[in-house]
Amino acid sequence: MELGAIFAQRVATAQRQADAPDPFGIVRRAACHAQGNLRALMNMAGELLAVAARQEARQIDEKLFLETCSPPAESKAAGGRRR
Repeated sequence: MELGAIFAQRVATAQRQADAPDPFGIVRRAACHAQGNLRALMNMAGELLAVAARQEARQIDEKLFLETCSPPAESKAAGGRRR
């Protein structure tokens, strides 16, 4: 079973739906972000669902995914060259 299908099935189970729609491409994005690692995908899914529940989100959308799963931005001072 491919990662995207596993993730979609877990999201559908969590949402108590037979087929969870994916209008924002979250399943595809999460599967790509996990880079073939099922454990990373399941951890990401768990974190995403926990954040959605905490925020009482009606659905998991692209904004919530990016807020939850994106690495923190580096500050310009930390990334700049020293003179």
